[in-house]
Amino acid sequence: MLQILLLLAAPALAFACYYRVYLNKFRHWERLGVPQIPDPKFPSGSWGAVLSGKKQARDEFRENYEMFRGSRCYGAYLFRTPVLCVRDPVSF
Repeated sequence: MLQILLLLAAPALAFACYYRVYLNKFRHWERLGVPQIPDPKFPSGSWGAVLSGKKQARDEFRENYEMFRGSRCYGAYLFRTPVLCVRDPVSF
């Protein structure tokens, strides 16, 4: 009985640890003080609507561009990868 319990609990624990590490990556821009697209989702990051085909990439970029009006740049996530989106390249 204990072996079965361990056999079932081990993958669940491994997934929980992986999920926690994955979500910790979504704090990259917050730690650096860069404004970021709110509420990135597991596993697609900030671009879930684009990757699922619900939204065009140009519409997503335009909405994000307007959301961060006044900022020189903002952070996003493509899966686990942090992406810096620059609004004002002259200021860098």
